Amino acid sequence: MPGIANVLCIVCGSSDLTKLVELASVPVVGPQLLRSSEEARAVARDDIRLVGCRYCGHVFNAAFNAALVVYDENYENSLMGSPHYRRYSEDVISRLVSTYGLAGGTAVEIGCGRGEFLQMLCERGLRKGIGFDPGRPTHEHTGGEAAITIIGDIFTPSLVPRADIVCSRYVLEHLPRPVDLLRSICEAYTSHPARVVFIEVPNGTYMLDEFGIWDPLYEHPSYFTSSSLAHALRLAGLTPGPINVGFGRQFLAAEATFAPSGTDDQSPRSPNTRSFAGFAERFGKALVDWQDWLDRARWNGERLALWGAGAKSITFLNVLDRSGERAIERVIDINPLKAGTFIAGTGHPIVPPAVLQEHPPDRVLVMNPEYETEIQEVLNELDLDVELTVVSGRLPPRNADLRRPDLLGRLLTV
Repeated sequence: MPGIANVLCIVCGSSDLTKLVELASVPVVGPQLLRSSEEARAVARDDIRLVGCRYCGHVFNAAFNAALVVYDENYENSLMGSPHYRRYSEDVISRLVSTYGLAGGTAVEIGCGRGEFLQMLCERGLRKGIGFDPGRPTHEHTGGEAAITIIGDIFTPSLVPRADIVCSRYVLEHLPRPVDLLRSICEAYTSHPARVVFIEVPNGTYMLDEFGIWDPLYEHPSYFTSSSLAHALRLAGLTPGPINVGFGRQFLAAEATFAPSGTDDQSPRSPNTRSFAGFAERFGKALVDWQDWLDRARWNGERLALWGAGAKSITFLNVLDRSGERAIERVIDINPLKAGTFIAGTGHPIVPPAVLQEHPPDRVLVMNPEYETEIQEVLNELDLDVELTVVSGRLPPRNADLRRPDLLGRLLTV
């Protein structure tokens, strides 16, 4: 990995960094609706160079180039099609509404997508929802008795209405300067504070400690730990409250207020950087083990499908199954918008679950352990007896003792 002598942490500005891992030539935008295998294989690529900050605990891609990342109408990363994920979101909303007395209030969401979270907030008793998303057209619609407005623009203080809750979910990790957005929120609401600022991001510690090694995605320059997220909130002038870990420890959900913190000290609160040690070795071993497992499955003629066309699958396939004779035939996803599209970088076809009835695989690889039960229920409804193997967070089942010492270098430089 190239040196990091001139690199500074994108949260705290520290130069006290350590190298973690590098992945070469991955898609710069992963979850896209790509209509042909050729289009999918022709997407723009760049490298990921993960480094960790020993001062605040943040992990980020030192090779990130924001100019390469373009979001348009083909960007699709909604998880709301999963009943399990919807239940998780509903539980989060119920707690927020109850804790902060939000019934009858107004919600503002930054990076709202199609407005699904705003819709759910209104279903729980808020009367108005306003979302900002430059990738969506400006429009209004009703959510039950509530009015929902989507503004097709970036969030700026001059556009901001009063709000009882300001939320931003799965946005901060996309920004090369994440503290700037938090400062904008603080500036916009200092004179008329919202009751709570709710921020949700992927949990970088899950990637480091619990072997969520398929989580790196180019359009995510940031991987927040609880320490770096709290530090970012304080640097922006907000006072962090609870930072909860949810969805199988894969997400961080922070609640912040505008109340004075009682201290001017903005230094990080004891960041835990023990996770940095040995991560590169653990990561490399997992890549070698899974590549050997896939090679053996292919040589044995085992028909494999992969469930989930999200970030984890995109990284897994682009590192392990993007060239030559593929081990994995297709990718299954319950999001109807993804049916008939293809995985960025590799061109694997994405199909709905019902297709499995016509051509059942021998085994389905599950990229996220949180969906294992839900996937099994879908397979049962389709009357399919297919073996499930969880990929994320676990080493592959033993199917060979063969280890090729030259494989790791090839995986990290393809």
